[in-house]
Amino acid sequence: MSMEVYMYFDGNAREALDFYSDVFSAEKSEIMTYDDMAKDEKNRDLILNASLTIQGTYVMFSDLHPDMTDTPLIKGNAITLVISDDNKEYIEVIFDKLSEEGK
Repeated sequence: MSMEVYMYFDGNAREALDFYSDVFSAEKSEIMTYDDMAKDEKNRDLILNASLTIQGTYVMFSDLHPDMTDTPLIKGNAITLVISDDNKEYIEVIFDKLSEEGK
């Protein structure tokens, strides 16, 4: 099983990526922008996906696209844990436990 962190930003993912890369001396992955994926001229510099490996933990960065969410970003609450495992039953057990009384 692996666990990764996905951090979302409100247009400043590149700044955060640079900051954490410097702090942890971590090499940045290739940066993919929304323009790279869908030729989005209006939001061309927003990051769709970039990552760092910090002390063995894979940390992903993304700007929330203004047209792709009905819920505004709440600073401090924009982190997702990505859990990967080949055992589907194990993932379902974890999901069910995390979902109990979840909102």
